[in-house]
Amino acid sequence: MKKNNLVFSEKEVFIGIDVAKVSLAVFVSRGRKDLEFENTGTDIRKIVKLCNRINPTMICLEATGGYQNELMLALNKAGLPVSMVNPRQVRDFAKGHGYLYKNDKIDAQMLAFFGQQVGPRLTVLPSKEVRDMSALSRRRDQIIKMLTAEKNRLPLAEQEVRRELQGHIRYLESRLAKIDEKISTAFKNSSMKDDAKLIESIPGVGPVSSYTFVTELPELGEASNRAVSALAGVAPFTQRSGKWIGREKIQGGREHLRTKLYMAAFNVIRWNPKFKEMFEKLQSRGKPFKVALVAVMRKLICICNSLIKSQKPWNPNFA
Repeated sequence: MKKNNLVFSEKEVFIGIDVAKVSLAVFVSRGRKDLEFENTGTDIRKIVKLCNRINPTMICLEATGGYQNELMLALNKAGLPVSMVNPRQVRDFAKGHGYLYKNDKIDAQMLAFFGQQVGPRLTVLPSKEVRDMSALSRRRDQIIKMLTAEKNRLPLAEQEVRRELQGHIRYLESRLAKIDEKISTAFKNSSMKDDAKLIESIPGVGPVSSYTFVTELPELGEASNRAVSALAGVAPFTQRSGKWIGREKIQGGREHLRTKLYMAAFNVIRWNPKFKEMFEKLQSRGKPFKVALVAVMRKLICICNSLIKSQKPWNPNFA
């Protein structure tokens, strides 16, 4: 790739950082510098010092399965303008500019150019309290998945393996009880407990769902219903070209949140008359099961948003 294919601003500085497990490729638009660092605490501190010295307009990096967390936290703490963007969006942007091939240096340069041309919203990390609660919630889900897998293996296991499975199941159940206790204790002393209680006032929504919603979607109560629907991954996107009109579809959003929202929708349909009525009405109009369920998910997260915004508990008029 020829570096002069992309035209960068002469007045502003944009930095792109391609994050990998062991390395960090950094591109600085001023002087078109390619730099390489290790993904370690020592080198991350060097990157922060470099960015403070340059005073960039924006630093752009991708969400990379958690490998970006330490860097993102350090840049945020330093008060630097950083945006963590969707890798697919940047890849589509690169293809749109004719770059079908990729490597770390190209990706870092393209991230800087994406920051300049698109101007993505700056990313501010949630508080440590929210991050800790989110980590506990995700670990709980991991334990439940392991438990489910081991229990599914049990019926067909040979005797020797059966005893091993039973021992592991007992261990996982004890860990699940411990992490539930940790979450309960943390929430009793949390600034998020009042918001979680408001969400729990919705018939059919339990504690696990409520604390997942407030930790995975801290924007609740401050963002618009449309915004929280998009962040939860349940906002419909129109498919239309000329006279052709396709089905609306949902995409993106925060995966862990959407999974919990999906399970909560089943509960509110079962236990909440208003949601049950809504779901049955949609099905009676010929809506497929999943379409009706996603509509319930969207309604549920919007009601959670309204409850926190108004600081009033559930009443049937919200639905």
